[in-house]
Amino acid sequence: MVLASLVKIWGGGFFNLSNYTFQNYYEVFGLHSAGFQALWISFSLGLIAPTIILFGAAFISYVLAHYKGGLAFTLNFIGFLPRSLPKVVVVVGLILAWNAPWIGIRIYNTYFMLLLAYVVLYLPDALRYGDSGMRNITRNLENSALVMGASKWRVFTKIIFPLLRPYLIASWILSFIISVRELVASILLLPPGIETTATYIFSQFEQGGLSEAMCMATVTITLTVVVLLVFNLKYGGDPVKSRT
Repeated sequence: MVLASLVKIWGGGFFNLSNYTFQNYYEVFGLHSAGFQALWISFSLGLIAPTIILFGAAFISYVLAHYKGGLAFTLNFIGFLPRSLPKVVVVVGLILAWNAPWIGIRIYNTYFMLLLAYVVLYLPDALRYGDSGMRNITRNLENSALVMGASKWRVFTKIIFPLLRPYLIASWILSFIISVRELVASILLLPPGIETTATYIFSQFEQGGLSEAMCMATVTITLTVVVLLVFNLKYGGDPVKSRT
């Protein structure tokens, strides 16, 4: 993949050193190039969507662990439903829902539709981490704080969320890596004039720009690997154990 991203002329031979150039990277990732814009869009979605997912998973996991009844059932059903359906079905459902005439907010064909799709698709994974974390938190800490007069919101923000944070950081990393490379939702919901890294690679392959596609693939994988390395250096690969 790296060699293919440096090739100047296809058919010029992989062992011909004069057939390699960094010019492909300059053309793909120039400041105002389509490749740079695609990389910026993907990484902004990869940062924002997992952050929304993190806080949403924390709240839903807390509700599921402390309350029973209609609210808990509904949140549990909605939270895990996207994992039981093919991505295409979920995305088509979002398209139909947000094009309904009674919807007052128009986000279809915008950046925010992609953001919503990423949150919906990858929230179930974060909920698994959150649910696992809640099972390992003793209720004695909460009960003690409540007896001392703390509000439920203060208990959640000062006790529950910090204890859940290692699990949610792991889910954030997973959601980030998948979001940056997401293709199914991106290719179906892509607004006019906007590309992500995955759709850029896909379109370059269709147009015969193999070197440009490999440039984008190399940079995308390199940046996600860097995030993983930083994560490993900080937490030793396991944020749950590192909290101790």
